[in-house]
Amino acid sequence: MRGVVILLVAMLLGCTEMTTEEPAINASPTPPVYTTVEENTTEAASAPLPVHITDPLPASTLTPCRGAQLFEYDEGNVRDELPRASENERIMVARSGDGLDWDRMDRILMDAATTPDAVVDAHGRIYVYAKHYHYCEEDAEGFAVAVSDDRGWSWHYYWAEIDGLPSTMTQEQPDVIALPDGRFRMYFASSDLLETRPQCDDDEGRNVLACAKLYSAISEDGVHFSLEEGVRFELDRQHVTHPTVLHAQRYQLFSRSANGNYRAVSEDGISFIGASGYCWALAPGRCIRMANGLTVPEGYRFYGAEIDPLLGESLAVYSLFSRTGESWVVEDGYRLLFNQSRRLESDFIGDPAVAKASNYYWMFYSTAIPDNDPAVASDYARQAGG
Repeated sequence: MRGVVILLVAMLLGCTEMTTEEPAINASPTPPVYTTVEENTTEAASAPLPVHITDPLPASTLTPCRGAQLFEYDEGNVRDELPRASENERIMVARSGDGLDWDRMDRILMDAATTPDAVVDAHGRIYVYAKHYHYCEEDAEGFAVAVSDDRGWSWHYYWAEIDGLPSTMTQEQPDVIALPDGRFRMYFASSDLLETRPQCDDDEGRNVLACAKLYSAISEDGVHFSLEEGVRFELDRQHVTHPTVLHAQRYQLFSRSANGNYRAVSEDGISFIGASGYCWALAPGRCIRMANGLTVPEGYRFYGAEIDPLLGESLAVYSLFSRTGESWVVEDGYRLLFNQSRRLESDFIGDPAVAKASNYYWMFYSTAIPDNDPAVASDYARQAGG
């Protein structure tokens, strides 16, 4: 009997030694992978990523201008008198937990900038593109990009240059998507300033301007782009502007012309076919202009704005939902409403660009810089390293 007891004690001691052994510690946990705006999480996680995208961001090479542009007249410095002059617009920031209910952050991302677009790469970096008028230093204009690698806390600013684009070609309304292989594709509107032969109807029906068409450029890092061959989309004797592309089973392109809104589709994001007019209406004759789309749980969501027929301005941001990306339904209510009492905004809100990073949706939207602008340094987004 005594031998049995000794044997049981020995077995218990052995079990105790086995259960108290320290588990192995993983010293290099795998970093989280965030979904891109245009692709699903599985594709983002498995896509081969260019090595340099994971490197620390280089120092900013652009300091955006602050405030509205002033023009020299005999009476002295005054604001530009043109209505809705793009150099007197600014891009503001809002945030949401679900993409439907939004809170203004009262932060200025960029002044003298318009038509923003946002995308998130597979590492969670936010890229916001816009047309920027750099009047304060070198009187230049072109595409600028603000990049944040700390989920919107601070920003690096760069010129987004397009190699191979002739200097006579304009750059308008950038729209950028993240591709499954880690690269970026930019769609934009452009026309040649040297084309003097009348060939396109402008918004007033006069044959005075060369037709604006849609082009694309490709990039490894989201900053340096190379022009891709050919035209992505054009219409006969009509300007085509404000491209926005969403990959929902196939690539969906939405754009505008003087005669309405157009939609086309593509299997590869290069050759778009099946151009047709569209109108997702709030009321008869009041169409939402598509601005930016992304993948959401159970489907896709597009954000856009509608021009008030009486005021000629956009006063609210709306959203549409689709399970397949083919047919869209306007969601109830508005996502963001213009409020004249906001001290940093004026006249309108529009061009909403939305991206999801970590647990939040971020919206970057255009508004006019108020007269006697009250903005101070703390109202601006923090520039990285500053």
